[in-house]
Amino acid sequence: MKTSLSLIVFMCLAVFGLFVSPSYAQAGIAISIGGLLNFLIYVIIICVVLWLIWWLIGYINPPEPFNKFLRIAVVVVGVLILIIMLLNLAGAVNFR
Repeated sequence: MKTSLSLIVFMCLAVFGLFVSPSYAQAGIAISIGGLLNFLIYVIIICVVLWLIWWLIGYINPPEPFNKFLRIAVVVVGVLILIIMLLNLAGAVNFR
C-alpha cells in the first residue's frame, strides 16, 4: 500500500513539473516532456519491482528479525533510488 502511495506522490510531483511558467521554460529550467515521461516510466518500473520484492518477502515469510530487516532494506533502497532519480531530474550531479 505504501509503495502505491509513493507512486501517486511522485507522479503528482512529476505532473506538477508540466505546469512550469513560460518564463522558466525560456530560460531552459523547465523539465522536458521526454525527460518527464522517461522519469515516470522508471518510477513505475521501480515501484512494481519493489512491490514484487515486498510481496515475495511476505510469501516466503522468514523468521521475524529477518522479516523486518528485509522489509526495512527494501524501503531504504527504494527511497534512495527515488531520491537519486529526483536529483538527476532536477539537474544535480549524476550519482552513477
